[in-house]
Amino acid sequence: MTFAMPRSRRHTSLWLRVLAGAIGGLLLSIALAGLYGWSSRDGMADRYMLLLWLFIPVWVAFFSLCIWCKQARIAWLLMIGLNVICWLGLYALQQAP
Repeated sequence: MTFAMPRSRRHTSLWLRVLAGAIGGLLLSIALAGLYGWSSRDGMADRYMLLLWLFIPVWVAFFSLCIWCKQARIAWLLMIGLNVICWLGLYALQQAP
């Protein structure tokens, strides 16, 4: 005997995971691109095109990670946690002399 979620809850959970991947993944890919760009001594000038090309595949990877999660709560907590870590790291990197 299996205990599956009702059909309406499954679809709600799917849409919440899609939103977590779309919003959280977008912000996370922006933060990771910024971390990669600010990590060089020359700044983003010589890495600008590479950041533009890698932005979308990174976003799609985090989007699919959220879809892969079984619960929307796990996807949102994962995205929020990773976003906080990356944005704080980007802020610290920009403030360093």
